Amino acid sequence: MKKQNKEELTYIPLDDTENYFYSTDLGITATLISIGYELVSLDTENSQKVVFIIKKQPDIDERMNEYFSGQLMVPARVLFENIKLLKSMICNSL
Repeated sequence: MKKQNKEELTYIPLDDTENYFYSTDLGITATLISIGYELVSLDTENSQKVVFIIKKQPDIDERMNEYFSGQLMVPARVLFENIKLLKSMICNSL
């Protein structure tokens, strides 16, 4: 994940499904990050739900099918570390 300074922040629309994948699911987001997808931003406007914004790649639909069918394999330690990272990012952004 790329770190940005406040001066480098860019606006990411919440309806650009051509370029971004949006999810409120921590497990899916942590899994995608664990296999190399880039987390671009978090939308924390709604304090009840955080929207994770991931840069879309051409194979994302295939990865999602593998995730939901239980066929996507991710190293447990990497997944756990990414879950902790996302939780920390959520806490620091609220």
